[in-house]
Amino acid sequence: MHSLDTIRGIGIAVEDRLCRAGIKSCNQLVETSPLEIREILGYLAQEADIERWIEQARELIREHAL
Repeated sequence: MHSLDTIRGIGIAVEDRLCRAGIKSCNQLVETSPLEIREILGYLAQEADIERWIEQARELIREHAL
């Protein structure tokens, strides 16, 4: 299972906020809607490319499955 720190663009503050909301892995990230992630992140979501984070997580999951 890949941790969130493998996603480009997710820094310590974002990772901490997501972890406190129960999102601690790439699998959990892809199962969460971009809207829900924005709500969790609050002001931290202003500059975030959440859709890209989810795509990166999907790619990591696919690579790991091979």
